[in-house]
Amino acid sequence: MNIKRKLGRSGIEVSALGMGCWAIGGPFWDGETPLGWGQVDDQESIKAIHKALDLGITFFDTADVYGAGHSERVLAQALSGRRHEVVIATKFANIFDEESRQVTGSSAKPEYIRQACEASLRRLDTDVIDLYQFHDNAFPPEDADRVRETLEELVEEGKIRSYGWSTDFADRAEIFAQGKHCTAIQLQLNVLSDNPDVLTVCEKKDLAAINRGPLAMGLLTGKYDQDTQVAQDDVRGRKSPEWMAFFKQGKPNPEWLKQREAVVEILTSDGRTLAQGALAWLWARSPKTVPIPGFRTIAQVEENCAAMQFGALSDDSMQEIEEILRPQYKIHKMNNQITDVHQLLQRFQDGYTARDITKLDEFMELFLPSDEIELIGIGAVARNQHEWFQGIERIREIVESDWQYWGDVILDVEAAKITVEGNVAWLSTTGAILQTDHIHGDDVTNFNLQQMKEILENEEMSLSTRMMEVTHFGMRRLREREKKVGYRWSFTFTAVLVQREGRWYFHTIHWSMPVD
Repeated sequence: MNIKRKLGRSGIEVSALGMGCWAIGGPFWDGETPLGWGQVDDQESIKAIHKALDLGITFFDTADVYGAGHSERVLAQALSGRRHEVVIATKFANIFDEESRQVTGSSAKPEYIRQACEASLRRLDTDVIDLYQFHDNAFPPEDADRVRETLEELVEEGKIRSYGWSTDFADRAEIFAQGKHCTAIQLQLNVLSDNPDVLTVCEKKDLAAINRGPLAMGLLTGKYDQDTQVAQDDVRGRKSPEWMAFFKQGKPNPEWLKQREAVVEILTSDGRTLAQGALAWLWARSPKTVPIPGFRTIAQVEENCAAMQFGALSDDSMQEIEEILRPQYKIHKMNNQITDVHQLLQRFQDGYTARDITKLDEFMELFLPSDEIELIGIGAVARNQHEWFQGIERIREIVESDWQYWGDVILDVEAAKITVEGNVAWLSTTGAILQTDHIHGDDVTNFNLQQMKEILENEEMSLSTRMMEVTHFGMRRLREREKKVGYRWSFTFTAVLVQREGRWYFHTIHWSMPVD
Protein backbone atom coordinates (compact mmCIF):
# COMPACT_ATOMS: atom_id res chain seq x y z
CA MET A 1 0.00 0.00 0.00
CA ASN A 2 1.56 3.27 -1.16
CA ILE A 3 -0.52 6.02 0.46
CA LYS A 4 -0.66 9.34 -1.37
CA ARG A 5 -1.58 12.80 -0.17
CA LYS A 6 -1.96 16.25 -1.71
CA LEU A 7 0.46 18.98 -0.74
CA GLY A 8 -2.31 21.33 0.28
CA ARG A 9 -3.92 23.68 -2.21
CA SER A 10 -1.00 23.30 -4.63
CA GLY A 11 -2.47 19.98 -5.73
CA ILE A 12 1.03 18.48 -5.84
CA GLU A 13 0.77 14.77 -5.05
CA VAL A 14 3.32 13.29 -2.64
CA SER A 15 3.78 10.07 -0.74
CA ALA A 16 1.93 10.22 2.58
CA LEU A 17 5.27 9.61 4.27
CA GLY A 18 8.16 11.99 3.69
CA MET A 19 11.80 11.75 4.69
CA GLY A 20 13.14 14.37 7.11
CA CYS A 21 16.75 15.22 6.24
CA TRP A 22 17.82 17.01 9.43
CA ALA A 23 19.91 14.15 10.81
CA ILE A 24 21.85 13.45 7.62
CA GLY A 25 23.26 16.99 7.74
CA GLY A 26 25.62 15.98 10.54
CA PRO A 27 26.80 18.21 13.40
CA PHE A 28 26.29 21.98 13.54
CA TRP A 29 26.23 24.36 16.47
CA ASP A 30 24.96 27.55 18.03
CA GLY A 31 28.00 28.38 20.12
CA GLU A 32 28.41 25.31 22.34
CA THR A 33 24.84 24.12 21.88
CA PRO A 34 24.56 21.19 19.45
CA LEU A 35 21.84 21.46 16.82
CA GLY A 36 22.56 18.32 14.80
CA TRP A 37 22.22 14.61 15.51
CA GLY A 38 25.88 13.71 15.72
CA GLN A 39 28.26 12.21 13.18
CA VAL A 40 26.91 10.70 9.98
CA ASP A 41 28.13 8.53 7.13
CA ASP A 42 27.30 10.33 3.87
CA GLN A 43 27.44 7.13 1.82
CA GLU A 44 24.98 5.43 4.15
CA SER A 45 22.75 8.52 3.92
CA ILE A 46 22.77 8.37 0.12
CA LYS A 47 21.98 4.64 0.12
CA ALA A 48 19.13 5.29 2.55
CA ILE A 49 17.69 7.94 0.23
CA HIS A 50 17.90 5.53 -2.69
CA LYS A 51 16.11 2.90 -0.63
CA ALA A 52 13.38 5.41 0.19
CA LEU A 53 12.93 6.16 -3.51
CA ASP A 54 12.69 2.46 -4.29
CA LEU A 55 10.00 2.10 -1.60
CA GLY A 56 7.82 4.83 -3.08
CA ILE A 57 8.87 7.94 -1.15
CA THR A 58 8.52 11.10 -3.24
CA PHE A 59 8.79 13.84 -0.61
CA PHE A 60 12.03 14.99 1.04
CA ASP A 61 12.21 17.81 3.58
CA THR A 62 15.45 19.57 4.50
CA ALA A 63 16.67 23.08 5.47
CA ASP A 64 19.61 25.22 4.48
CA VAL A 65 20.84 25.27 8.09
CA TYR A 66 20.89 21.47 8.59
CA GLY A 67 24.57 20.67 8.86
CA ALA A 68 25.18 24.27 7.71
CA GLY A 69 24.27 23.39 4.12
CA HIS A 70 25.52 19.80 4.20
CA SER A 71 22.07 18.17 4.22
CA GLU A 72 21.05 19.95 1.02
CA ARG A 73 24.30 18.89 -0.69
CA VAL A 74 23.92 15.22 0.32
CA LEU A 75 20.29 15.18 -0.83
CA ALA A 76 21.28 16.68 -4.19
CA GLN A 77 23.97 14.04 -4.66
CA ALA A 78 21.55 11.23 -3.84
CA LEU A 79 18.90 12.59 -6.23
CA SER A 80 21.28 13.08 -9.15
CA GLY A 81 19.45 11.89 -12.25
CA ARG A 82 16.21 11.35 -10.28
CA ARG A 83 15.23 14.91 -9.41
CA HIS A 84 12.10 14.63 -11.56
CA GLU A 85 10.79 11.82 -9.34
CA VAL A 86 10.54 13.82 -6.14
CA VAL A 87 9.19 16.90 -4.39
CA ILE A 88 11.82 18.84 -2.44
CA ALA A 89 11.05 21.08 0.51
CA THR A 90 13.69 23.23 2.17
CA LYS A 91 13.72 26.15 4.62
CA PHE A 92 15.33 29.53 5.21
CA ALA A 93 15.83 32.21 7.92
CA ASN A 94 19.04 31.09 9.68
CA ILE A 95 22.38 32.71 8.96
CA PHE A 96 25.30 30.27 9.26
CA ASP A 97 28.92 29.68 8.30
CA GLU A 98 29.43 26.53 6.22
CA GLU A 99 33.07 26.06 7.21
CA SER A 100 32.71 26.41 10.99
CA ARG A 101 29.18 24.97 10.96
CA GLN A 102 28.10 27.70 13.35
CA VAL A 103 24.70 29.41 13.29
CA THR A 104 25.38 33.11 13.67
CA GLY A 105 21.93 34.72 13.48
CA SER A 106 18.69 34.93 11.55
CA SER A 107 17.05 37.20 9.02
CA ALA A 108 13.71 37.61 7.28
CA LYS A 109 14.60 40.64 5.19
CA PRO A 110 13.52 40.39 1.55
CA GLU A 111 17.08 40.67 0.27
CA TYR A 112 18.24 37.87 2.60
CA ILE A 113 15.37 35.59 1.59
CA ARG A 114 16.38 35.98 -2.04
CA GLN A 115 20.02 35.35 -1.20
CA ALA A 116 19.15 32.24 0.81
CA CYS A 117 16.91 30.95 -1.99
CA GLU A 118 19.68 31.24 -4.56
CA ALA A 119 22.12 29.47 -2.22
CA SER A 120 19.72 26.58 -1.66
CA LEU A 121 19.10 26.25 -5.41
CA ARG A 122 22.84 25.88 -5.92
CA ARG A 123 23.34 23.36 -3.10
CA LEU A 124 20.31 21.31 -4.18
CA ASP A 125 21.45 21.48 -7.81
CA THR A 126 17.94 22.30 -9.01
CA ASP A 127 16.21 25.02 -11.00
CA VAL A 128 13.22 25.32 -8.68
CA ILE A 129 12.33 24.55 -5.05
CA ASP A 130 8.97 22.82 -4.77
CA LEU A 131 8.19 24.03 -1.24
CA TYR A 132 10.10 26.87 0.43
CA GLN A 133 9.42 27.22 4.16
CA PHE A 134 9.99 30.06 6.59
CA HIS A 135 12.16 28.58 9.38
CA ASP A 136 11.41 30.97 12.26
CA ASN A 137 8.77 29.46 14.55
CA ALA A 138 7.98 32.52 16.66
CA PHE A 139 8.65 35.35 14.18
CA PRO A 140 6.47 38.39 15.06
CA PRO A 141 3.16 37.97 13.21
CA GLU A 142 2.85 41.71 12.59
CA ASP A 143 5.97 41.54 10.39
CA ALA A 144 5.06 38.36 8.50
CA ASP A 145 3.24 40.05 5.60
CA ARG A 146 6.48 41.22 4.00
CA VAL A 147 7.93 37.70 4.22
CA ARG A 148 4.84 36.28 2.52
CA GLU A 149 4.95 38.96 -0.17
CA THR A 150 8.59 38.18 -0.94
CA LEU A 151 7.75 34.49 -1.28
CA GLU A 152 4.88 35.31 -3.63
CA GLU A 153 7.38 37.22 -5.77
CA LEU A 154 9.70 34.20 -5.83
CA VAL A 155 6.82 32.07 -7.08
CA GLU A 156 6.10 34.56 -9.86
CA GLU A 157 9.78 34.51 -10.82
CA GLY A 158 9.82 30.72 -11.04
CA LYS A 159 12.32 30.21 -8.23
CA ILE A 160 9.87 28.29 -6.02
CA ARG A 161 6.57 26.49 -6.72
CA SER A 162 4.93 27.11 -3.33
CA TYR A 163 5.76 28.13 0.22
CA GLY A 164 4.84 27.62 3.87
CA TRP A 165 5.84 28.37 7.45
CA SER A 166 7.40 26.06 10.00
CA THR A 167 5.48 27.27 13.03
CA ASP A 168 3.51 25.90 15.97
CA PHE A 169 1.31 28.99 16.28
CA ALA A 170 -2.13 29.20 14.69
CA ASP A 171 -2.12 33.01 14.33
CA ARG A 172 1.05 32.82 12.25
CA ALA A 173 -0.33 30.01 10.13
CA GLU A 174 -3.44 32.12 9.46
CA ILE A 175 -1.31 35.01 8.14
CA PHE A 176 0.56 32.86 5.64
CA ALA A 177 -2.66 31.09 4.62
CA GLN A 178 -3.81 34.38 3.10
CA GLY A 179 -1.15 34.02 0.42
CA LYS A 180 -2.25 32.55 -2.90
CA HIS A 181 0.68 30.11 -3.14
CA CYS A 182 0.97 29.15 0.52
CA THR A 183 0.35 25.41 0.57
CA ALA A 184 1.76 24.00 3.81
CA ILE A 185 2.43 24.57 7.49
CA GLN A 186 5.11 22.51 9.18
CA LEU A 187 4.32 21.84 12.83
CA GLN A 188 5.45 19.62 15.64
CA LEU A 189 2.86 16.88 15.86
CA ASN A 190 2.92 13.37 17.28
CA VAL A 191 0.80 11.09 19.40
CA LEU A 192 2.31 12.55 22.58
CA SER A 193 2.15 16.19 21.50
CA ASP A 194 -0.96 17.19 19.59
CA ASN A 195 -1.57 20.64 18.09
CA PRO A 196 -5.29 20.92 17.26
CA ASP A 197 -5.20 24.70 16.75
CA VAL A 198 -2.68 24.71 13.90
CA LEU A 199 -4.14 21.52 12.46
CA THR A 200 -7.54 23.20 12.31
CA VAL A 201 -6.05 26.06 10.28
CA CYS A 202 -4.56 23.54 7.85
CA GLU A 203 -7.87 21.75 7.43
CA LYS A 204 -9.94 24.90 6.99
CA LYS A 205 -7.46 26.59 4.63
CA ASP A 206 -6.59 23.46 2.62
CA LEU A 207 -2.94 23.41 3.66
CA ALA A 208 -0.72 20.36 4.07
CA ALA A 209 0.26 19.74 7.70
CA ILE A 210 3.86 18.56 7.51
CA ASN A 211 4.76 16.86 10.77
CA ARG A 212 8.21 17.42 12.21
CA GLY A 213 9.04 15.41 15.30
CA PRO A 214 6.58 12.63 14.34
CA LEU A 215 8.53 10.17 16.48
CA ALA A 216 9.09 12.63 19.35
CA MET A 217 12.81 13.00 18.61
CA GLY A 218 13.23 9.21 18.71
CA LEU A 219 11.22 8.61 21.88
CA LEU A 220 8.54 6.83 19.85
CA THR A 221 10.98 4.39 18.28
CA GLY A 222 11.24 2.39 21.52
CA LYS A 223 15.05 2.58 21.42
CA TYR A 224 15.38 4.89 24.40
CA ASP A 225 14.58 4.24 28.05
CA GLN A 226 15.31 5.92 31.38
CA ASP A 227 18.93 4.70 31.36
CA THR A 228 19.80 5.99 27.88
CA GLN A 229 22.51 8.67 27.65
CA VAL A 230 22.67 10.55 24.34
CA ALA A 231 26.02 11.71 22.89
CA GLN A 232 27.33 15.21 23.63
CA ASP A 233 27.19 16.37 19.99
CA ASP A 234 23.54 15.34 19.67
CA VAL A 235 20.77 17.96 19.84
CA ARG A 236 19.20 15.79 22.56
CA GLY A 237 22.41 15.66 24.63
CA ARG A 238 23.37 17.31 27.92
CA LYS A 239 23.75 20.72 26.27
CA SER A 240 20.50 20.53 24.31
CA PRO A 241 18.69 23.79 23.41
CA GLU A 242 15.99 25.12 25.73
CA TRP A 243 13.17 24.06 23.41
CA MET A 244 14.11 20.39 23.66
CA ALA A 245 11.20 18.84 25.60
CA PHE A 246 11.42 15.10 24.98
CA PHE A 247 14.99 14.78 26.35
CA LYS A 248 16.55 16.51 29.34
CA GLN A 249 20.22 16.36 30.34
CA GLY A 250 20.83 13.81 27.63
CA LYS A 251 18.15 11.40 28.87
CA PRO A 252 14.51 10.80 27.89
CA ASN A 253 12.15 13.03 29.82
CA PRO A 254 10.43 10.75 32.41
CA GLU A 255 7.07 12.45 31.92
CA TRP A 256 7.07 11.70 28.21
CA LEU A 257 8.29 8.15 28.83
CA LYS A 258 5.33 7.61 31.13
CA GLN A 259 2.90 8.78 28.45
CA ARG A 260 4.58 6.61 25.83
CA GLU A 261 4.23 3.51 27.98
CA ALA A 262 0.54 4.26 28.53
CA VAL A 263 -0.24 3.84 24.81
CA VAL A 264 2.50 1.52 23.54
CA GLU A 265 0.18 -1.50 23.47
CA ILE A 266 -2.36 0.30 21.28
CA LEU A 267 0.28 1.67 18.92
CA THR A 268 1.88 -1.74 18.43
CA SER A 269 -1.40 -3.50 17.66
CA ASP A 270 -1.82 -5.51 14.45
CA GLY A 271 1.90 -6.26 14.28
CA ARG A 272 3.18 -2.70 14.01
CA THR A 273 6.42 -1.54 15.58
CA LEU A 274 6.13 1.43 17.94
CA ALA A 275 7.42 3.82 15.25
CA GLN A 276 4.97 2.45 12.71
CA GLY A 277 2.12 2.89 15.18
CA ALA A 278 3.15 6.49 15.82
CA LEU A 279 3.07 7.20 12.08
CA ALA A 280 -0.31 5.45 11.79
CA TRP A 281 -1.68 7.79 14.48
CA LEU A 282 -0.65 10.80 12.39
CA TRP A 283 -2.38 9.52 9.25
CA ALA A 284 -5.54 8.91 11.24
CA ARG A 285 -5.32 12.32 12.92
CA SER A 286 -6.08 14.29 9.75
CA PRO A 287 -6.18 13.83 5.98
CA LYS A 288 -3.77 16.78 5.76
CA THR A 289 -0.85 15.24 7.67
CA VAL A 290 2.44 14.25 6.03
CA PRO A 291 4.91 12.97 8.66
CA ILE A 292 8.63 13.38 7.94
CA PRO A 293 10.59 11.07 10.29
CA GLY A 294 14.33 11.52 10.27
CA PHE A 295 16.79 8.82 9.22
CA ARG A 296 20.48 7.99 9.09
CA THR A 297 20.39 4.35 8.03
CA ILE A 298 18.75 2.08 5.48
CA ALA A 299 17.15 0.09 8.30
CA GLN A 300 15.37 3.17 9.64
CA VAL A 301 14.01 3.99 6.19
CA GLU A 302 12.76 0.44 5.70
CA GLU A 303 10.96 0.36 9.06
CA ASN A 304 9.28 3.72 8.53
CA CYS A 305 8.23 2.96 4.95
CA ALA A 306 6.72 -0.34 6.09
CA ALA A 307 4.23 1.70 8.12
CA MET A 308 2.42 2.49 4.86
CA GLN A 309 1.56 -1.20 4.51
CA PHE A 310 -0.52 -0.98 7.68
CA GLY A 311 -2.14 2.38 6.98
CA ALA A 312 -3.86 4.59 9.57
CA LEU A 313 -4.97 3.56 13.05
CA SER A 314 -8.63 2.65 13.50
CA ASP A 315 -11.14 5.12 14.92
CA ASP A 316 -11.50 2.97 18.03
CA SER A 317 -7.74 3.01 18.64
CA MET A 318 -7.61 6.78 18.15
CA GLN A 319 -10.41 7.33 20.64
CA GLU A 320 -8.78 5.02 23.17
CA ILE A 321 -5.49 6.90 22.92
CA GLU A 322 -7.18 10.28 23.36
CA GLU A 323 -9.02 9.10 26.46
CA ILE A 324 -5.73 7.90 27.98
CA LEU A 325 -3.45 10.80 27.08
CA ARG A 326 -5.83 13.73 26.84
CA PRO A 327 -9.02 13.13 28.81
CA GLN A 328 -9.67 16.86 28.62
CA TYR A 329 -9.41 16.76 24.82
CA LYS A 330 -12.86 15.21 24.44
CA ILE A 331 -14.38 18.10 26.40
CA HIS A 332 -12.33 20.66 24.45
CA LYS A 333 -13.32 19.11 21.14
CA MET A 334 -16.97 18.93 22.14
CA ASN A 335 -16.95 22.59 23.18
CA ASN A 336 -15.48 23.53 19.81
CA GLN A 337 -18.09 21.42 18.02
CA ILE A 338 -20.93 22.99 19.99
CA THR A 339 -19.60 26.41 19.02
CA ASP A 340 -19.53 25.38 15.35
CA VAL A 341 -23.11 24.07 15.51
CA HIS A 342 -24.27 27.26 17.21
CA GLN A 343 -22.62 29.30 14.45
CA LEU A 344 -24.49 27.21 11.86
CA LEU A 345 -27.78 27.97 13.64
CA GLN A 346 -26.89 31.68 13.70
CA ARG A 347 -26.26 31.64 9.95
CA PHE A 348 -29.62 29.94 9.44
CA GLN A 349 -31.34 32.56 11.59
CA ASP A 350 -29.63 35.46 9.81
CA GLY A 351 -30.32 34.05 6.34
CA TYR A 352 -33.97 33.29 7.04
CA THR A 353 -34.53 36.77 8.41
CA ALA A 354 -32.70 38.54 5.55
CA ARG A 355 -34.66 36.56 2.91
CA ASP A 356 -32.29 37.87 0.24
CA ILE A 357 -33.05 35.80 -2.84
CA THR A 358 -29.67 36.76 -4.34
CA LYS A 359 -28.01 34.91 -1.44
CA LEU A 360 -30.11 31.77 -1.69
CA ASP A 361 -27.14 29.71 -2.90
CA GLU A 362 -25.17 30.76 0.18
CA PHE A 363 -28.10 29.87 2.46
CA MET A 364 -28.48 26.43 0.88
CA GLU A 365 -24.84 25.64 1.71
CA LEU A 366 -26.06 25.13 5.29
CA PHE A 367 -27.82 21.94 4.20
CA LEU A 368 -26.27 18.58 3.39
CA PRO A 369 -25.77 18.73 -0.40
CA SER A 370 -27.47 15.45 -1.27
CA ASP A 371 -30.80 13.65 -1.43
CA GLU A 372 -30.29 12.52 2.18
CA ILE A 373 -31.51 15.86 3.51
CA GLU A 374 -35.11 15.90 4.81
CA LEU A 375 -37.43 18.74 5.83
CA ILE A 376 -40.58 17.87 7.75
CA GLY A 377 -43.12 20.59 8.53
CA ILE A 378 -45.56 19.64 11.30
CA GLY A 379 -48.72 21.67 11.80
CA ALA A 380 -47.36 24.46 9.64
CA VAL A 381 -49.66 23.87 6.67
CA ALA A 382 -52.93 22.43 7.87
CA ARG A 383 -54.39 20.95 10.98
CA ASN A 384 -53.57 17.30 11.71
CA GLN A 385 -51.19 16.84 8.82
CA HIS A 386 -47.57 17.44 7.95
CA GLU A 387 -45.52 17.95 4.83
CA TRP A 388 -42.35 16.01 4.10
CA PHE A 389 -39.75 17.13 1.59
CA GLN A 390 -36.61 15.22 0.67
CA GLY A 391 -33.59 16.15 -1.42
CA ILE A 392 -31.64 19.37 -1.63
CA GLU A 393 -33.37 20.59 -4.82
CA ARG A 394 -36.88 20.13 -3.40
CA ILE A 395 -35.96 21.93 -0.20
CA ARG A 396 -34.45 24.74 -2.22
CA GLU A 397 -37.81 25.16 -3.99
CA ILE A 398 -39.62 25.36 -0.65
CA VAL A 399 -37.22 27.95 0.76
CA GLU A 400 -37.33 30.02 -2.43
CA SER A 401 -41.13 30.10 -2.52
CA ASP A 402 -41.26 31.01 1.16
CA TRP A 403 -38.91 33.93 0.65
CA GLN A 404 -40.64 35.17 -2.49
CA TYR A 405 -44.27 35.00 -1.48
CA TRP A 406 -44.45 35.90 2.20
CA GLY A 407 -43.79 39.20 3.91
CA ASP A 408 -40.65 40.16 5.77
CA VAL A 409 -40.09 38.46 9.11
CA ILE A 410 -37.56 38.18 11.90
CA LEU A 411 -36.65 34.68 13.05
CA ASP A 412 -36.05 34.97 16.77
CA VAL A 413 -34.43 31.94 18.41
CA GLU A 414 -35.15 32.21 22.11
CA ALA A 415 -33.45 29.05 23.39
CA ALA A 416 -31.28 26.30 21.93
CA LYS A 417 -30.04 22.99 23.26
CA ILE A 418 -27.16 21.31 21.45
CA THR A 419 -25.88 17.77 21.97
CA VAL A 420 -22.82 16.45 20.11
CA GLU A 421 -21.65 12.87 19.78
CA GLY A 422 -18.80 12.34 17.35
CA ASN A 423 -19.78 13.63 13.90
CA VAL A 424 -23.49 13.87 14.69
CA ALA A 425 -25.30 16.64 16.58
CA TRP A 426 -28.85 17.15 17.80
CA LEU A 427 -30.30 20.64 17.93
CA SER A 428 -33.53 21.67 19.66
CA THR A 429 -34.74 25.27 19.66
CA THR A 430 -37.80 27.32 20.51
CA GLY A 431 -38.57 30.80 19.33
CA ALA A 432 -40.92 32.96 17.30
CA ILE A 433 -41.35 34.44 13.86
CA LEU A 434 -42.07 38.16 14.05
CA GLN A 435 -44.09 39.66 11.19
CA THR A 436 -42.46 42.95 10.09
CA ASP A 437 -44.75 43.84 7.17
CA HIS A 438 -48.16 42.85 5.79
CA ILE A 439 -48.58 39.72 3.71
CA HIS A 440 -50.05 40.85 0.42
CA GLY A 441 -49.89 40.71 -3.34
CA ASP A 442 -51.21 38.67 -6.27
CA ASP A 443 -48.26 36.29 -6.09
CA VAL A 444 -49.32 35.29 -2.60
CA THR A 445 -52.91 34.80 -3.72
CA ASN A 446 -51.83 32.59 -6.62
CA PHE A 447 -49.53 30.64 -4.34
CA ASN A 448 -52.36 30.03 -1.85
CA LEU A 449 -54.70 28.90 -4.62
CA GLN A 450 -52.09 26.45 -5.85
CA GLN A 451 -51.68 25.05 -2.33
CA MET A 452 -55.43 24.64 -1.96
CA LYS A 453 -55.63 22.95 -5.37
CA GLU A 454 -52.97 20.42 -4.31
CA ILE A 455 -54.94 19.60 -1.15
CA LEU A 456 -58.12 19.05 -3.17
CA GLU A 457 -56.31 16.76 -5.62
CA ASN A 458 -54.72 14.65 -2.89
CA GLU A 459 -56.62 11.39 -3.39
CA GLU A 460 -54.94 9.81 -0.37
CA MET A 461 -57.49 11.75 1.74
CA SER A 462 -61.23 11.28 1.60
CA LEU A 463 -63.27 13.97 -0.13
CA SER A 464 -64.78 15.17 3.14
CA THR A 465 -61.31 15.40 4.71
CA ARG A 466 -60.02 17.33 1.71
CA MET A 467 -62.90 19.78 1.90
CA MET A 468 -62.33 20.29 5.62
CA GLU A 469 -58.59 20.81 5.18
CA VAL A 470 -58.86 23.20 2.26
CA THR A 471 -61.48 25.22 4.15
CA HIS A 472 -59.21 25.39 7.18
CA PHE A 473 -56.23 26.29 4.97
CA GLY A 474 -58.12 29.10 3.29
CA MET A 475 -59.42 30.52 6.56
CA ARG A 476 -55.95 30.39 8.09
CA ARG A 477 -54.46 32.25 5.15
CA LEU A 478 -57.17 34.90 5.39
CA ARG A 479 -56.38 35.35 9.08
CA GLU A 480 -52.68 35.60 8.26
CA ARG A 481 -53.36 38.41 5.81
CA GLU A 482 -55.09 40.24 8.62
CA LYS A 483 -52.13 39.87 10.98
CA LYS A 484 -50.67 43.19 11.87
CA VAL A 485 -47.03 44.10 11.86
CA GLY A 486 -45.50 42.78 15.06
CA TYR A 487 -47.53 39.56 15.21
CA ARG A 488 -45.55 36.58 16.55
CA TRP A 489 -45.90 32.90 15.61
CA SER A 490 -44.25 30.59 18.11
CA PHE A 491 -42.39 27.54 16.79
CA THR A 492 -40.19 24.64 17.75
CA PHE A 493 -37.29 23.61 15.55
CA THR A 494 -35.36 20.36 15.93
CA ALA A 495 -32.63 19.10 13.67
CA VAL A 496 -30.05 16.41 13.15
CA LEU A 497 -26.71 17.70 11.89
CA VAL A 498 -23.76 15.81 10.46
CA GLN A 499 -20.11 16.75 10.14
CA ARG A 500 -18.40 16.10 6.84
CA GLU A 501 -14.70 17.00 6.33
CA GLY A 502 -14.71 19.28 9.35
CA ARG A 503 -17.89 21.16 8.43
CA TRP A 504 -21.40 20.88 9.90
CA TYR A 505 -24.58 20.56 7.79
CA PHE A 506 -28.30 20.24 8.49
CA HIS A 507 -29.36 16.67 7.73
CA THR A 508 -32.95 16.36 9.00
CA ILE A 509 -35.14 19.25 10.11
CA HIS A 510 -38.47 19.11 11.97
CA TRP A 511 -40.23 22.47 11.91
CA SER A 512 -43.37 22.70 14.05
CA MET A 513 -45.70 25.71 14.16
CA PRO A 514 -49.11 25.54 15.85
CA VAL A 515 -52.17 26.33 13.75
CA ASP A 516 -54.69 28.68 15.31
